[in-house]
Amino acid sequence: MDNDSQKALSKSKEIFHGLVKTIGVPWEHSAWSQCYKISLNNNLTYFLKGTPRQRKEASVTKHLHLLLPNIVPEVINDDLIPESTWRWFLVTNAGTCCYEGIELKCALKAALNLGKLQRITFIEGSFISKLLPQCEAQRLQEAVDNVGR
Repeated sequence: MDNDSQKALSKSKEIFHGLVKTIGVPWEHSAWSQCYKISLNNNLTYFLKGTPRQRKEASVTKHLHLLLPNIVPEVINDDLIPESTWRWFLVTNAGTCCYEGIELKCALKAALNLGKLQRITFIEGSFISKLLPQCEAQRLQEAVDNVGR
């Protein structure tokens, strides 16, 4: 575990002062993503996510949550370690969002589409706040619903 991930985990423990029951690694870390599952004593679950700073995952998720709060998890803290080359952020458990069950293949498709949105904002240099106002909220809602179906 590198120094920045240790710092991010320590800051997370401070935020959830005395409530952290377990911290696990839900899937294998990669060169572009690290994730820790933080389970609390009050049965809530959060995720600490780290990505290279140039990726816009925290911003994309934050803005999508504003548009679709019942579907997209909330970003609790979007930059735990500002001096790091990676952006470490805390997000709520997607399982707390209101949805009527989702099959694994649909969840993977949704994750792939979110990744595409993130790449668009990075490659084209468009920040998500510039991209989203050009979309109609209804059209975006329908697209997300179609992924769920």
